[in-house]
Amino acid sequence: MIQLIGWRSRHFLPLGLALCLLTPIEKAQSADFAMWGSLTGTCRVTTENVEMHYKLTDFRGVGVDQEWTPFNITSAGCDDGVTSDIRIAFTGEVDPVDPTLFKVQGVGGVGLEVQTSNARPVSPDGTSAPVWTPGDVGFVYSYRARFSQHSATVTPGVGRVTAVITVTLQ
Repeated sequence: MIQLIGWRSRHFLPLGLALCLLTPIEKAQSADFAMWGSLTGTCRVTTENVEMHYKLTDFRGVGVDQEWTPFNITSAGCDDGVTSDIRIAFTGEVDPVDPTLFKVQGVGGVGLEVQTSNARPVSPDGTSAPVWTPGDVGFVYSYRARFSQHSATVTPGVGRVTAVITVTLQ
């Protein structure tokens, strides 16, 4: 701080204000900006492995339907305040012959078809995903799956399909 000789410090404040008032003011500029955000919540689910057993003789031709195997996705609860519907999407490798089916590794001539228990289709690319009302802990979202023959020849083996389940709020 620079001190003037013979001045008391109580004079500095009025002098400083006077100098500020004599300083020219620049033209003010303004800018527009936007703010946004999201409020999120989470719903959690648990899944089960699904075992299906077929005989080679069950596959008698393209379009012959196999028996459905039921399976469940179970609610593990949603965060407080989540009241919107949820979308449960499955994503996995798409069958190269029939894009509505999941590709089955280890078995030839078939793909995996997945639906809700009331026949709403589930696509392997996640675009056809059923919308549900969120359930409390233990609530069951019911599905079903089956192998679907898409080629004239079926090659036996141990089939495996891996799908990722994504739950999103609507």
